[in-house]
Amino acid sequence: MASGTSAQRGGDPAPPSANETTRRRYVLRLGLAGLGLALIPALKIGAERSGLLSGSAATAANALLLAPADFAGADLREVQRLGQRETRDGGQTAQVLLASGDARVEIFQSVAVFPSEGAARAALQAIRQAREAGQVVPGAPSFGDESVVLRSTQGTRDSISAVFRQDRALLRITVTGTAEVSAVERYAQKAEEKARQREQR
Repeated sequence: MASGTSAQRGGDPAPPSANETTRRRYVLRLGLAGLGLALIPALKIGAERSGLLSGSAATAANALLLAPADFAGADLREVQRLGQRETRDGGQTAQVLLASGDARVEIFQSVAVFPSEGAARAALQAIRQAREAGQVVPGAPSFGDESVVLRSTQGTRDSISAVFRQDRALLRITVTGTAEVSAVERYAQKAEEKARQREQR
């Protein structure tokens, strides 16, 4: 892609900037994180007004996103946040990308709020059965009402994902730069805590 680059002498394109490289990886991860929703085109993510869906689906989804402030003392920064995003099925999701200060580790989170627990269960089951989503890690810690932990490779980098359902919300946290289950555990626990607090309102 020529966007964001300039030609050097001799006609060779300049290497992409660090910010552009990060954006490209982020766009790639958006597609991977949406895999579960794409597998179930019949599902509709609505904006009902109860439980996790108080206010609107987008508002609820945004409230479940992680932020550097959630991890006091951690060297984390927010790279990009995507809220109130329409899906092709007419639903809404919210997404955020965090990174360690040295950029060696990236934490990507996507949230989808469904109109019913049954729809959220079906989405999680589809992700669990999809080979493209990664290899299920047996004996992994559990999160929310039900969950699955997946190990995969994105390009040349290992990643570990925790996908869990809390009431009508489906959350996925992917840590890239490691394949250790312990790396995703603290982020999934914080996301679970936020989801439970939201559910109790």
